[in-house]
Amino acid sequence: MSVGQNIRFYRKMLGWSQDRLGEEIGVSDKTISSWEVDRTEPSMGVIQKLAEIFGCDTSDLVNSYDNSIKE
Repeated sequence: MSVGQNIRFYRKMLGWSQDRLGEEIGVSDKTISSWEVDRTEPSMGVIQKLAEIFGCDTSDLVNSYDNSIKE
């Protein structure tokens, strides 16, 4: 998953709207939307804030994972 997809995944896990997440980190809901559709990416400082909010490591947000199961 991309950075934007990871942000969306964790935001939805919290049950938050884009507006709520934006309020928590000091950006607009439009900025959150732009990240989630991979139009732009947050800075590393913002990724660190997001990781704190989501309770995950920064690597969980920036790394792409192949979620398919291979047998």
